[in-house]
Amino acid sequence: MSRLFKGILIWIAIVFLLSCIGIAVPGDVTAALLLGWGFYLARVLPKLRPNWGGVSMAVFCLVAFTAGLHAFLGWVIRHWQHPAEAKRLTIEAHESLPGRRWKPRWTSAIVALIVLTFFAGMAATGFAHQLGWLLTSTQPLIEGGFDASKAARRAQSANNLKQIGLAASNLQERDEPLFPGCTVDGDGELLHSWMTLILPFEEQQALYDQIDLKLAWDHPRNAGVFKTYVMVYQNPGFPDEQQRDAQGWSLTEYAGNVHVLGGPCRVTFNSITDGTSNTILAGEIVHRFPPWGMPGNWRDPARGINRSPAGFGGPSVGGANIIFVDGSVRFIKNTVDPKVLEALGTPRGGEAVKSDDF
Repeated sequence: MSRLFKGILIWIAIVFLLSCIGIAVPGDVTAALLLGWGFYLARVLPKLRPNWGGVSMAVFCLVAFTAGLHAFLGWVIRHWQHPAEAKRLTIEAHESLPGRRWKPRWTSAIVALIVLTFFAGMAATGFAHQLGWLLTSTQPLIEGGFDASKAARRAQSANNLKQIGLAASNLQERDEPLFPGCTVDGDGELLHSWMTLILPFEEQQALYDQIDLKLAWDHPRNAGVFKTYVMVYQNPGFPDEQQRDAQGWSLTEYAGNVHVLGGPCRVTFNSITDGTSNTILAGEIVHRFPPWGMPGNWRDPARGINRSPAGFGGPSVGGANIIFVDGSVRFIKNTVDPKVLEALGTPRGGEAVKSDDF
């Protein structure tokens, strides 16, 4: 088995495994590289209108160039073989001189190499131009298809959710139940969000140490902290100007599942009888972005994906990144039945949900 074939099999296996855990970007890139040119040609070729006059002129010039090059190279090689005679003989007499003749196939090979170099230069220029466009443009390469910059932002958002899930797992190792969805004071007033509680596990210990947990998140003594930008809580799929509100609070584009993080009571892992791989922990949102420090940052998955301003949804076309309690991130499509999402939202509803359902 050749190394190339082995490499292809390994790449297919990697793409398949990443797709199984919700990371679809490598598969999207591979499909775009293998099939994108076909979609491009199907879209562009019907619109081409050849300039037959220009084509005829190009063919004529190529033929004339080939004939002239052949005559010139034939003269050069005869002159090199018979320098003394070449100076005093006519062109017709050159043909009768003994020695090796310049063959037409040699001229054809040189012309073919020149033409190939010309097209290679055009291809390299076009590749450099299109690669720059692909990485910087906000428009997709094909209508409704792959877009590298959006795919990169979607992958970064999935990574943010992965970090949130990892922080939750690290906190769980210290305290067996899941962290609460918020903290409250003695009067039952909401103080801080679940995102505040996992800050130490997001490499934000210094920021966490500045918070007075006995005072509300928006108390003047805490205000400076919650106006601080925390990268893992911001979805790169949205422009920077949407990352703050009019009061300067740093916003987040992620929310928790109300059935798991909805309130001060902790949900224990043993109580998630539906299974941690079938229970949503948090996900992307596209409307009503709250400050990351504000308690009450949770949504109901039963509202569907991209179907309600108060539900989950993502900036990527067709769905949203969702993280489950077991730490797996999956891209859930808009078309998933809200009943399935309701089942995935409840930790102990007893509903039978198959992976094919979402």
